[in-house]
Amino acid sequence: MKAEIKDTLKDIKYPLDESKAYTIGRSSDSDIKIPGAFNNISRVQAIIKYNPKEGKYIIVDFLSFQGTNVNGQNLGTYINGEKVEGKILSNKDKITLEGRILSDGDVIILGESNYYKLLFTEVKENVEKK
Repeated sequence: MKAEIKDTLKDIKYPLDESKAYTIGRSSDSDIKIPGAFNNISRVQAIIKYNPKEGKYIIVDFLSFQGTNVNGQNLGTYINGEKVEGKILSNKDKITLEGRILSDGDVIILGESNYYKLLFTEVKENVEKK
């Protein structure tokens, strides 16, 4: 499946490759870089990767403080099966990150008050009719 992430502020499109996971955040190492002025967004806020079982891309919040949401739905973080907003970790706590399957046109919001907006789109291949 061909897809891309559009940075709506910088008007940059990031084509996605099914064989790669993409980090989103303020880190200079992030695949999709968020400007440093958005300091409420984590260095690594979220990850987008292809899920071959679903045949779709998914986004996973990477334990960010401010959270990540898609179309207004906040992605969750779970520790020992319990959804948390923040928790001091204990030895052997089991952390799971709730992912969400992305659909064409989904709006991804990073952070809360000073948020950053990305757009997920499926790229339709041009098929010539003969």
